[in-house]
Amino acid sequence: SKVFKEHGVPFHVTSNVRDPVKSANATFNQVKAAGRVGAKRTYGSAYDPIIDRYYDAKEAGNSTEAANAEQEIKDLVVKRAGTNPHVLGTGVDIRTRNLSVDQIITALELLKGQGYHVRDESKSDQPNIDISGF
Repeated sequence: SKVFKEHGVPFHVTSNVRDPVKSANATFNQVKAAGRVGAKRTYGSAYDPIIDRYYDAKEAGNSTEAANAEQEIKDLVVKRAGTNPHVLGTGVDIRTRNLSVDQIITALELLKGQGYHVRDESKSDQPNIDISGF
């Protein structure tokens, strides 16, 4: 927090420890907000086939298949909860909604420089920087 203030970056934690079900819901909300390409970029290859099924079904107007894919995404998050920093208590999110692009870049650089793992989710419906490695 002190380092951020020294560099003119407001610091507001929006999420820290959460249970696997809340984590699954948060992940799916990010998948919907990011779009197919953004979600695949953010969540990686383990989620790619399910994300494709979800978006293919949505585009085809198949709400049943979209709901099934949504549940698969949530189930995968719960299954992998033992590696999720939010579930383990080693991850936080910092709000980026009111930050400039320069402030976001500065925050990412400061965090990476301190050895934290960061993921820029500033273009999602809940703009934030996901930080882990505490």
